[in-house]
Amino acid sequence: MKLRISPLLIAVPALLALGACQSSGQEIGGKPRESQPVVEYISLSPSTTELLQSAGIPLAKMLGRSESCDWPTQISGCPVVVKGTTPDFEKIASLKPQRVILEKNLYSDSTIQKLKDLGLDVLVVDIKTPKDYDQTVATLARDAGSETNASLYLDKVYGAKSLLIGSIESDMKLAVIIGDEVGGFYIAGKNTLLGQYVQQSSGEFLGPDSNKFEPVGIEEILRLDPNIIITQLGDGSKMLKSQKMNPIEAISKRNVLEVEPDVLLRNGGRVDQLLEGIATGIGRVERKGE
Repeated sequence: MKLRISPLLIAVPALLALGACQSSGQEIGGKPRESQPVVEYISLSPSTTELLQSAGIPLAKMLGRSESCDWPTQISGCPVVVKGTTPDFEKIASLKPQRVILEKNLYSDSTIQKLKDLGLDVLVVDIKTPKDYDQTVATLARDAGSETNASLYLDKVYGAKSLLIGSIESDMKLAVIIGDEVGGFYIAGKNTLLGQYVQQSSGEFLGPDSNKFEPVGIEEILRLDPNIIITQLGDGSKMLKSQKMNPIEAISKRNVLEVEPDVLLRNGGRVDQLLEGIATGIGRVERKGE
């Protein structure tokens, strides 16, 4: 089995309307009226910002973001209302969003409650499964009245998932590993979103029973002996140079796929690109004798 190291090509996102984050002039505080489309958001995490775009919500209506929100690039003009995981509560309240959206694992219960105490409609996103992902996009689209656009995006996700499942053969053992020998390695758990997509195939996804990345030593990676490693840009080249990792089949045969970090690590709006990119990389495998 041969698979040359090659950064996966991430499709260029569709251009959005210019002028993102311009105010609509409406001043609506607290919970939105049920009859009104929910489109004026403040997003406190990068993945939720991406999800808004996938749900077909016009980002020109977005009122605020975290300093880490960097995609789509048109949101760069949005006011930053949170640095790290410390929101500027006063600024958020003054912007009067229809809804605040955030990723659960980034914020404490006390922070979420403080936002609610301000009278804000807070949507806490907690994606653990592909079904959760689909339902989150569908909910956002339903509340915004953008079901058609969201349906088109989810069709891409379903198509990419089918392509990935079809590209993974029964003898393939995949692991998602990031890091290096200096800072340490981390391996994705089987219950991460990507792990669950892969487990729908006939191949084997190697990793702990966890929904996040866990520390892992080289000895454990040697024991698991994946024949395909998926990693982030820059880490793959370091792995291939490691003498300690050379006995691993994926390393010795150079079956390493590099992915843009934000695409690999976020449960955001580029899941279709992630699945399709990995499927394309795996599809380059050439079996001896064929």
